[in-house]
This record gives sequence, structure tokens and C-alpha cells, in this order.
Amino acid sequence: MENVQKTACGVILGSTYTNYDDALTSSILPKLSTRHREALGETGEGTAASPRFTPPAFP
Repeated sequence: MENVQKTACGVILGSTYTNYDDALTSSILPKLSTRHREALGETGEGTAASPRFTPPAFP
């Protein structure tokens, strides 16, 4: 998916595209990997706060 975002940045910015990091900075976009990591953290926090969540029992 990150490759799709890289390609899209190149297409949108055209000849002004130099590299992915600069494209994200100028477009005010986060890397998809960063967004994914944040979403996983939020999901984990929500799961742990759920009254139906029972941590696994390890012997």
C-alpha cells in the first residue's frame, strides 16, 4: 500500500517530485506505516479497556 502512496505522490507532484519523504512533507501527509502503527495502538487500547476482554492465562 505504501508503494501506491509513493506512486500517487509522484503522479500528483509531477516534475517537482524528488523523493517520497519530501513529497509527504510538502503534501502534509504521514507515512502509511506511521498511520498503521497508530491505528494498531488505538485498537489495542480499546480492546484492553473493553469489559469483555479477558487477558490470556499463561501456565
